[in-house]
Amino acid sequence: FDEILSEFLQTHLKGESSEVCCTTFGVAATVTANRCTMTNLSWDIDATKLSAKFGFKKCILINDLVATAWGLSGLGKDDLFTLQAPPDGTVSNGTCALIAAGTGLGEALIVGSEATSGITALATEGGHADFGPIGDVQIELLLYLREKYGHVSYERVVSGTALKDLYSFFLNRRGGEIEPELAARFAAEDSGAVITELGLQGAKNGDRDCFDALNLFVSAYGAEAGNLALKSLPVAGLYIGGGIAPKIVSAMERGFIDSFSAKGRFEPFMRTLPVYIILNESTALLGAAIHASFGGGIKE
Repeated sequence: FDEILSEFLQTHLKGESSEVCCTTFGVAATVTANRCTMTNLSWDIDATKLSAKFGFKKCILINDLVATAWGLSGLGKDDLFTLQAPPDGTVSNGTCALIAAGTGLGEALIVGSEATSGITALATEGGHADFGPIGDVQIELLLYLREKYGHVSYERVVSGTALKDLYSFFLNRRGGEIEPELAARFAAEDSGAVITELGLQGAKNGDRDCFDALNLFVSAYGAEAGNLALKSLPVAGLYIGGGIAPKIVSAMERGFIDSFSAKGRFEPFMRTLPVYIILNESTALLGAAIHASFGGGIKE
């Protein structure tokens, strides 16, 4: 990380980092005492050491979902896709929630009068909570993943890295064999992207196992977003971030809200909550910049 940061500063600031008043880095990790160990990388990042090394006046680490929450204030209408609008067309002030599937699965809460100012964004590690299967197929999936990983979290089902496992599950369930052309693509390209591409083409035009994997992904995504909503009551909106949702809007339209809302006696309430897909994939980067511009989240 230090090498990347050094190159960035040299390119954009000619190495004059001592002129930087405040830096904010959004990290895919739990931040404790302004330090973190990245969840999916072997990087240890310490903001105090970064300040000393690069001469920053102020350096702050925030969870990447917190950064995305801060980025909401910089978005326009064209940066959001409405999956579910409030019944009366008006959005209440109050709590928002954020869920984002990318390499992993992140979740955060946004507390404040509205999502765009005066917020307090609360990091969570909700993506690592236990996966709760719905229906017989998902129960089979749980057993399949438990054999492979032991503990099965929602991130094992709802993330870019999970898509290959979902595909393999359906392939094995049918007793099939992977086509050589598809195996070659998996070896040469990002497997999650390939599965998404073929899944979006449908069972007839694409690949049946990719199609089923994508549909299960969306269903589990909606179910966990609904779990988050029940625990936070986001009357001001549930926002879906990350890099995957903007690429699969048609699949999200088809299956997300039904899974999101399927909460028994609370289904009528779930149907009242606004749900948006964040289309701007630079929202977290924008949020880190906004956070830094306020002196590390504090308006001075």
